[in-house]
Amino acid sequence: MKMTEKKIAMALDGLKEKSKIECYKVRKYEEIDATKYIGPRSYFDFVVNVSIDGMEFGFALMSNQVEKTYAADGIQGLEKLMMEYMDGYFIFGESLKDIVFSNDFEKARDILIARVRRVKDYPDPEDLIMRKVGDIALVLYFDAGYKNGLFGSVAVNRSFASNWGKSDEELLDLALQNSMERYPLSSSHMIAVYANSATTSTLGRVVGKKSPNGSIGMFDPGVLEQIAHLCDSSFYCVVPKEDHFLYLSEKDNDIDDVCIFKKALEKETSHELFSSEVYYYDEETHTLEAVPQQHRYLS
Repeated sequence: MKMTEKKIAMALDGLKEKSKIECYKVRKYEEIDATKYIGPRSYFDFVVNVSIDGMEFGFALMSNQVEKTYAADGIQGLEKLMMEYMDGYFIFGESLKDIVFSNDFEKARDILIARVRRVKDYPDPEDLIMRKVGDIALVLYFDAGYKNGLFGSVAVNRSFASNWGKSDEELLDLALQNSMERYPLSSSHMIAVYANSATTSTLGRVVGKKSPNGSIGMFDPGVLEQIAHLCDSSFYCVVPKEDHFLYLSEKDNDIDDVCIFKKALEKETSHELFSSEVYYYDEETHTLEAVPQQHRYLS
């Protein structure tokens, strides 16, 4: 950890010499007051505070992120990484600055959004406000805006939201509503032919129009009910990426068909899918659940 902190300081010294920053301070994440910082405590190792043109701001770093960048590109690579964070601040930081300093729910409520994340990507999921289904979760975020083709967001630390007087469900419901209004989804339909099978079926795809967050539709009751209506049955879901999910009607498919399709998809993409689960929406109970492993014969 000390060597990593030294590398961060070396990169910042280089930026200081190049007049990119005026001064800086590096602290271990565990040393900061969690109620004063938005991000998840367990996800990061260091907080860097810098001053540019009299303006102060901070960003968080992970040790493995620093070490991988240093191993690949040395100090110059770390300097570039720091500059990317600082550029991101000037694009998005102003929209969050007032929220961070005031921690006022009435100011925060309109920029609360939800994103779908993999639970395994967080060492301590309890640090965040989330609603889990299978190996993914709907997570509470601040929306930092959509500018210059970039989508900015920051996860909300549970401690940061502790004085708002709102339950997890209230916050996530509000964030989901905001997300669906700000970043609408679109859907498309196609005919799928499964590998090693003569089975054909209508395959649906739901994707985010403007943000990499199309899979959020899996957590929206209205979207799920619409899909069930289109399928005229319950249906299965597969999530290849955060930005979209695929659905297959139970009317045309059993779990074996879906598992064949999922395996073909994994082979085609040649990388791990965003979620390793197969999900099932029951049109009668209006619930979405991961299919138990023992029922997925071909997985």
